[in-house]
Amino acid sequence: MTDAIFPDLRDTAVVITGGGTGIGACLTEGFARQGARVAFLDIAEAESRALCGRLERETGNRPLFLSADLRDVAALRAAGVPIAVATDCNPGSSPMTSLLLAVNMACTLFRLTPEEALAGATREAALALGLGDEIGTLEPGKRAELAIWDVEHPAELAYRIGDNPLYRRIVEAKD
Repeated sequence: MTDAIFPDLRDTAVVITGGGTGIGACLTEGFARQGARVAFLDIAEAESRALCGRLERETGNRPLFLSADLRDVAALRAAGVPIAVATDCNPGSSPMTSLLLAVNMACTLFRLTPEEALAGATREAALALGLGDEIGTLEPGKRAELAIWDVEHPAELAYRIGDNPLYRRIVEAKD
């Protein structure tokens, strides 16, 4: 990993899902080597613990590992864990740009209800980014970026892949 990809991150905290194996482990290692405080979740317990031990020996920076199966939505609900939904669009590992496809996948792959997926794409996503005071819900004083959909039920937004039932979009509205 080069400094151009991972600059000095000593004052940074990073949380990575799936950070114990594959691309996630590369991210865990890259961030840890540049000094970030790293916490990651993974279901691969042995590999994740080995990664933590190796990074502590090699860098003195031991990531925090939490064993979790993020596919167990019932357990996440029971624990009150907020679930954000996003495209994670970035060069290399996630070329998806459709938020409606992300909502579809949240419902079909992770069994979120359409209402949970929409809350995850709005309120919970804003909170995850530290922007909950500015965006994510319709409240006085917050910036509104509102999509008005031509649907009768929220489930319709998660149902048709490739369809865009957007009726109107309002950007940068306030009060």
